[in-house]
Amino acid sequence: MKGSISIWIWIIGGVLAALLVFSMAYMYLVSISNQAVEQRFLEQYANLRAEINDLCWGFSGTYRDYRIELPEHVEVMYLTNDTETIVIDIDQKVRDKEMSIGSNLCMKFEERTMRCLVLDCEASMPYLGTPDPDESLFAFVNQLLTGYPVYEYEMNMTKIEGEVIIQTGG
Repeated sequence: MKGSISIWIWIIGGVLAALLVFSMAYMYLVSISNQAVEQRFLEQYANLRAEINDLCWGFSGTYRDYRIELPEHVEVMYLTNDTETIVIDIDQKVRDKEMSIGSNLCMKFEERTMRCLVLDCEASMPYLGTPDPDESLFAFVNQLLTGYPVYEYEMNMTKIEGEVIIQTGG
């Protein structure tokens, strides 16, 4: 009788230890995946700035297309001249596709400070953000397929008289 109880204790302890190791490995893999998604977005963000700056120095009427994917923890991306003021009502501005204007391309990850890149000219574009998966069918389907919600924006950028106009579809 004593032998069978100690065997069951070892079995239960082994199962618990295996579950602990499995959950720690899973959390580590999720963390690595989130870092890879964030790094890809930061590269796209820097490339967007380069594309806008190329248009700034181009001729009026120059046109470019660009695609960017915003992961779920990107709160907002927009243009401004005032990099000190924090934007309020972000969700409403994104839903209404309200235009932002400025010579700084700014973005903010959730629970982090805002980051801005200086542009070579004025530009205008809608506020961009990741919609709540509960409110957007596209974001919900993306979350089911990829495991994390990502929202893709197709951008049409045109230089018109010293300013870059960015329109989005997505």
